[in-house]
Amino acid sequence: IMQEHGIEWEQLGTHEEHLSVLDYKKQERAKEVRALDTTIAEKQTQVDEIEQMLQSVQKQVIDIDKIENISVKKALLSDKVTLPHNDFENLLNAAKQYVVYRRQDDRLQGLLDAANGKIKQLESVVGELTSSCRHNAYRLRVGRRT
Repeated sequence: IMQEHGIEWEQLGTHEEHLSVLDYKKQERAKEVRALDTTIAEKQTQVDEIEQMLQSVQKQVIDIDKIENISVKKALLSDKVTLPHNDFENLLNAAKQYVVYRRQDDRLQGLLDAANGKIKQLESVVGELTSSCRHNAYRLRVGRRT
């Protein structure tokens, strides 16, 4: 019948045996297990990264605690504070980081204030447009009735 209508059967040579229901389910579960293994590996990588960040933060906290626990000693004939070189370097690095964070905080606060101003401005414009649309819709309804 197919040849009468000009249709030919093409042999691809890729005959796979049909799977039983149990074998099919096993095959699908194996795919799911592989996908879950990949997800687990990705999550483990994320956990490792977070643990490294946590260790870094804990080290910074310890460094700050060391700075806070520095004992201040006055020199004999002056009001100058004497510190061991290592403590001085830690204090200097902490001060530099504070200045950087403070600058970033000021810059971000300026951006936030500008964004809030823009939001208020856009809310005003949206309110005006909404009011205008309502007015025009009312005028259209009233115009249709007459």
